[in-house]
Amino acid sequence: MTFFSKIKNHYLTYTLIAAILFNIGFYIYQINDLTKNVYLSREYTEKFQKMAGVNHQLASKAFQGDSWTILEEQIKKYNFEKVDSSKYVTVTGNSVVKAE
Repeated sequence: MTFFSKIKNHYLTYTLIAAILFNIGFYIYQINDLTKNVYLSREYTEKFQKMAGVNHQLASKAFQGDSWTILEEQIKKYNFEKVDSSKYVTVTGNSVVKAE
């Protein structure tokens, strides 16, 4: 073997070792990144579910607030008054209320 063929063999061996080490490092990087993304996805899903629950509660409260506003407007429209007591009189199976 000549000197140049020995250099080529060493060059080929070192290149092959470097390529293998690079591929192992890249594989470890990909697995790490994939694992991180799975955990972030799970975390964001949990946060999204919590926020969806809070949003549902807020929507319910907003609806209740609107319904009270509508009820107040109807009370004013029909001139309802507050009474202290009431008596129920039964007339042929129907109830009638008399304000005192």
